[in-house]
Amino acid sequence: MALKFIGLKEILIGDVAGDGGMGASLASLGGTFRGSAVINQEDGEKTEFFEEENDAPFDSESATGIKSVEWSIYDFTPSKIVQVLGGTVTGVGDDAVWNAPDTLPSIEQSIRIVSNRASYMNIVRAKIEAKIEGTFSKKEVVLVRIRATVLAPTKADTPSVVIGKVAS
Repeated sequence: MALKFIGLKEILIGDVAGDGGMGASLASLGGTFRGSAVINQEDGEKTEFFEEENDAPFDSESATGIKSVEWSIYDFTPSKIVQVLGGTVTGVGDDAVWNAPDTLPSIEQSIRIVSNRASYMNIVRAKIEAKIEGTFSKKEVVLVRIRATVLAPTKADTPSVVIGKVAS
């Protein structure tokens, strides 16, 4: 049976493993705003080498394009948004508050995306950039927009992205 990505069951994130491999303790940031989850891969870069005497290249080199995943969440629970926006959380329970960072944080996480068809995509190491955006309105929701750019793992012989079927 074909391995397919149809729909979205969950997006889980967590710290990259200490050895630079896929994180083992991943959790959901909450519901993904409908229609906001997108995967992108930019066109790669191709460099061709020519001789003055010939219009056809004698060699070429290619590099893959940057891969990224974007999604939005609407849950502003401090313990969740601190994972993608940085900053700190003070207080506990209903008294917990998120305190924005003074400088842009450098956040790296492992990500696991699971489809409704039991397919998964593991991103071993990703740079997380997030921002708060939206309109305060009765007809719209203010969201945390997250962009995760795939980075090379620091663990040797580890692919940056792994796709497979969730074990039954």
